[in-house]
Amino acid sequence: MPNIRPGWMPKQSIYIRIAAIEFLRVGHTGHRGQAYLDMFFEEWLAAHGIPPVPEGSNLDDVLNLYKARLVSTIRWHAFAGSGKLDVLPATRIRSLKSRLKRDLFFLWDSPPQGFIKVRKPSSATGS
Repeated sequence: MPNIRPGWMPKQSIYIRIAAIEFLRVGHTGHRGQAYLDMFFEEWLAAHGIPPVPEGSNLDDVLNLYKARLVSTIRWHAFAGSGKLDVLPATRIRSLKSRLKRDLFFLWDSPPQGFIKVRKPSSATGS
């Protein structure tokens, strides 16, 4: 079963995983990860809209909180729930990609290449 954040659509959870992979890739190539996160937040707002603003709240405060939650979710996926990587970035990216393939398989019911392994029957010969 795919890991979907409560209250989110499956497509949003998939998009977050892709963002975590891209965040690690951008950081691994020596570019600024924060610039990518800022750009991703702008794309997210364009795709999913501005969250509702509760009465008596300021729009800027709501957007800052929303961005902080979104960025922390991306970082949580990228760093496997800890504050830093315990493995090489390329290893973590490979792990995220394989989980993404598994989630896509369950959501859209088409197995990725190499997902299903067929066991060869053992040949029993009597001597």
